[in-house]
Amino acid sequence: FSFLSGIGVGLYRSSNNRVMYNKIDWCVRGYSHGVYNRGQDSAGILIYEQSNDNVFAYNSVTHGGDGFFLWAGQTTMDTGKGGCNGNLVFGNDFSHAPTNGIEATFSKNTFANNLVLECWHGVWGGYSWESKVIGNTFGLNAEGIAWEHGQDNQILYNTFDKDRVAIDVWQKDSEDPNWVYAKVRDTRSRDNTVAFNTFRDIAGPVVRISRSFNFHFTDNQVFRTSQLFQLEKETDGLEVVRNQFTVPYKTSFPPDGSDNTWNADPDNTPAQTAMQGSGNLKPAEEPEGAAYLKQFQVGWSPFVSEERSARNDAVRPLAPPTLKDGKSPFLKPGTLRGRKYILVDEWGPYDFQYPVLWPRSFVSVPAQTVRDSQGLEHTTGPLLEQKLEILGPPGTWKVAKTRGAYAISAYSGKVPGQLVLHMQPGKANDVQVDLVYTGAATTDYRGVRTAAGRPVAFSFSHFFAPIDWDVKWFSYDGATQDPRTTDDWKTIIQGTPIYEIKTGELNYAWPGSPGGKVPPDHFLTLATGTFEIAQGNYVLDLTSDDGVRVILDGKTIYEDWTWHGPKNVKIPLKLGGKHSIRVEHFELDGYSTLKAVIDRK
Repeated sequence: FSFLSGIGVGLYRSSNNRVMYNKIDWCVRGYSHGVYNRGQDSAGILIYEQSNDNVFAYNSVTHGGDGFFLWAGQTTMDTGKGGCNGNLVFGNDFSHAPTNGIEATFSKNTFANNLVLECWHGVWGGYSWESKVIGNTFGLNAEGIAWEHGQDNQILYNTFDKDRVAIDVWQKDSEDPNWVYAKVRDTRSRDNTVAFNTFRDIAGPVVRISRSFNFHFTDNQVFRTSQLFQLEKETDGLEVVRNQFTVPYKTSFPPDGSDNTWNADPDNTPAQTAMQGSGNLKPAEEPEGAAYLKQFQVGWSPFVSEERSARNDAVRPLAPPTLKDGKSPFLKPGTLRGRKYILVDEWGPYDFQYPVLWPRSFVSVPAQTVRDSQGLEHTTGPLLEQKLEILGPPGTWKVAKTRGAYAISAYSGKVPGQLVLHMQPGKANDVQVDLVYTGAATTDYRGVRTAAGRPVAFSFSHFFAPIDWDVKWFSYDGATQDPRTTDDWKTIIQGTPIYEIKTGELNYAWPGSPGGKVPPDHFLTLATGTFEIAQGNYVLDLTSDDGVRVILDGKTIYEDWTWHGPKNVKIPLKLGGKHSIRVEHFELDGYSTLKAVIDRK
């Protein structure tokens, strides 16, 4: 059930089922690496509305919007009764989810021996109680486990490696007084236990706690972290005992006398991770090539070893019986995997069954030696560099034709591989490169099959008209100022910006702050630029959320100064020579985006 745009397997009011040995990979929408990361609303496995006592074991559920999504259902929200309870989730790979590897809310369940790598949250466990998270392997997540309003949960014998924050436990300051669930159920964050876990290379706090009571952190091993505990608001009843800390400092908390062991070594600093707190990766800090794939080789097995250890002894009694001659569904070593390979176009998630040229980075590079379109090498000044990854079944590729590129890195090679195009800066580039693939059998996005050894044509085209943008951001008081009804914003944008950048492309999507000290809501964007282009007919590809106004050469050519969701328009333009452009934009709240790109008509 793989490479789908919605749900791989869904259970609704379904109990006492077994879901085992399935391939449920790349069930995702709303995310395409390096392009956008918005609300996913997709999952490998969905289970909700009073689905109880099911077994999910030995499945590969990678690259889903969520890997595993469990919700008690509206009945529980309206009455406080029931839930999706008694489910066992064992020995699955839930890695590379743009949102949550496992989300399980308002219920009581067991999650054991699963692999959860490179997700925003490894586990999101809001409002669940008496749930067990035992012997799982977490790594490279923004947060390993995030537990909101949970009671009597146990986090035991897990490994957390290179997560930004390992465990985040909290409750909100208040809840909706009309919500029935909160009226009839205990929704405090209380009596949670974290014990016998191993934490390595945690960039942020190992544990962040806010308004959580009787939290127990016992018998854990911590190696290399920049901060042990981040305590916010009320944390009565915190117990920290019998832990071993190997960290680059000695802190006054927890106090001596709690049977904790300290190994303070300044050299024990945590390794860095490319994962941001927002759940996005920093492309500049991502490992390249084989190093990117190697970080997912963590020695995990869905099946419990017979080797005696405290962790194995705790997990083994939970293991469901295996299927005789059951076929392994897991991604094979060497498979291209990771958030970097969630690539979605208008046909859905790319499935690697046909050749493509997928654009990666597009940057300005300094003077260097390149091979021009005639194949001659020489040194030239600064260039625009477009890196393309060549993906598909194993085989070879060769260039059939190119147009518009000043230089190209190679004219043949192997699949998978890489091709680099160089273009001259400061003017519009209309580039196309046509390739021919030869190798294994292919099946394209339409279902058209081509036999092995027969040539398959594929190509990449890109029109880019660089604009020398100066982009400034300003904040305003959302309680007293409204850009739709007052002119305060006109005065604000004449002042000093709180953040400013220069760029060759205005193409942003913000789930939060644009950067710097800009708040996630109630900000203004002012982008001014100049460009030179050959005479002809073009379009301005404009996307906005919220209000936007565009002025070209002193004349307003488009205005939608309203509160609206992401809206795209294409404005026809007749251009030639030098031009100036100005884009004014405001954000009220929620998601925001701003794109203004000149394209061919």
